[in-house]
Amino acid sequence: MGRPLEALVASPGYLEVALLGRRARAVAGSVVTVPMTTVLHLFSLPARADIRKLSRQVAALTNEVRGLAAEIDELRRPMPKPKVPKVSTDA
Repeated sequence: MGRPLEALVASPGYLEVALLGRRARAVAGSVVTVPMTTVLHLFSLPARADIRKLSRQVAALTNEVRGLAAEIDELRRPMPKPKVPKVSTDA
């Protein structure tokens, strides 16, 4: 089974068929995506694009909160006491 399969994959026609299948899948996906998004929105349900957008927003907010938490930690650290030189009273 391996040799016939290798011969098929190595043939020039295989690449054309594979590319045609990929294009057909991309076109079918775009044709279905828009109406499906509309249907989901009619029922107040999020579409894939909505979820991706929210995911990016959550990630951005998470990074912002981490930065703010780091700033708060920095402000809460005690300030180092200044070193005062000792004055000698031996005079």
